Amino acid sequence: MVSRKGGPVNRPGNGAVYGRKLQIPFNRVPGCAPGGHRGSPPERALVLSVDEKTSIQAKERRHPDRAPGPGRPRRREFEYVRHGTASLLAAMDVHSGTVLARPIERNNSATFCAFLEAIEKDVEPGLAIHVILDNGSSHVSKETKKWFAEHPRWVVHYTPVHASWVNQIELFFSILQRKVIRKGNFTSREDLIAKLIVFVSDYDQTAKPFAWTYSGDPLKVACQAGLHAWN
Repeated sequence: MVSRKGGPVNRPGNGAVYGRKLQIPFNRVPGCAPGGHRGSPPERALVLSVDEKTSIQAKERRHPDRAPGPGRPRRREFEYVRHGTASLLAAMDVHSGTVLARPIERNNSATFCAFLEAIEKDVEPGLAIHVILDNGSSHVSKETKKWFAEHPRWVVHYTPVHASWVNQIELFFSILQRKVIRKGNFTSREDLIAKLIVFVSDYDQTAKPFAWTYSGDPLKVACQAGLHAWN
């Protein structure tokens, strides 16, 4: 078992640094061989799924919700006040399911590399880091590729173009959307950020890895049908 140091990334609303050790069995970490094909799991490696969730709106309803009653669903005021937007940069340990998250002011290469640098300093030396990314501009920029070149223990695996949904961090963002954002009421941008980070911290207490069950057969059938129609 390997312990990574608690990191200064998740910060609950009270300002206290949230950190916990992630237990990562080397022989069970999923990985990909060079070129993006699944191969033998990497030894002594941390595998991270990373992406941004941008432009999250801090909406405050003009009137409070009305609680549900017998035969009546919850009622929500349709008018709201906008208090700006927030963006979140997150990395999920795909083996444990735990998430490191940080609110960001700008979604650019400098911000992304600073996030990588924070993880780099937090992970014990000698441990390889495999990271799964989509093809977003901050992930494929010259600045980011230069950073990866200067940190050889980082191994990058890009998802296919237009297939960012296969990156597991998107599953966590879906949970965040349903549990916090969709039905949330936020009095300010700061209130939104605080509630997002508190949720991430609480989520990590009971986090579990996602089990990939999609076989890909429907895609194969669709591709074959498309080729047949084209011919």
